[in-house]
Amino acid sequence: MISHKNKFIFIHIPKTAGTTIRASMRGEYDQLHNPHHATMFQLKKLLPEKTFQTYFKFAFVRNPYARQVSIWEYSHKIVNMYEKSGKNHRSELEKNYQVCLEKTKFKNFKAFCARPVQYDYSYYYRDPNTDKVLLDFFGKVENLQEDFNIACDKIGIPRRQLSHLNKTNHKHYSKYYDEETKRIVAERYAKDIEYFGYKFDP
Repeated sequence: MISHKNKFIFIHIPKTAGTTIRASMRGEYDQLHNPHHATMFQLKKLLPEKTFQTYFKFAFVRNPYARQVSIWEYSHKIVNMYEKSGKNHRSELEKNYQVCLEKTKFKNFKAFCARPVQYDYSYYYRDPNTDKVLLDFFGKVENLQEDFNIACDKIGIPRRQLSHLNKTNHKHYSKYYDEETKRIVAERYAKDIEYFGYKFDP
């Protein structure tokens, strides 16, 4: 999400309230990059250097333990919706269905956590060559409204009340984990857990 009028760039990390933020900021941005889960490094290569240096660049992040559960449950939700929908309604779900089907092929949550992952999380906000963080501000899903207000203030646009869209209802994330799955996520997302100060809350 790029605004040349308000001079900001929003990086949509999957399952971190990005749909909610995009919906709330209609009219504030000029351009949606396709695919909408582009990374800051990808955009940096496409934008003029002055734009990259002067625009306010932000994203929202989420506890990796909770985010894994959200992706897992959301994928099953989309697959079920697709398979139950009639032919006339499948086109809008088709692309999302294929992505989610890949995630639901793992037999259980442990296998899902241990799956090979090529691109995830820090990939969206770091330079893969230097490991440098490329964004100016990170909000947290756990403080969604408060941090979104901060982003609005920094951009210079009016605050607005968020309605959490695309939300998947499920049990507290801790109910999905055992010691092995906690270890897998802790090791895979060690950089993000340390950088953002996350921990496993039972």
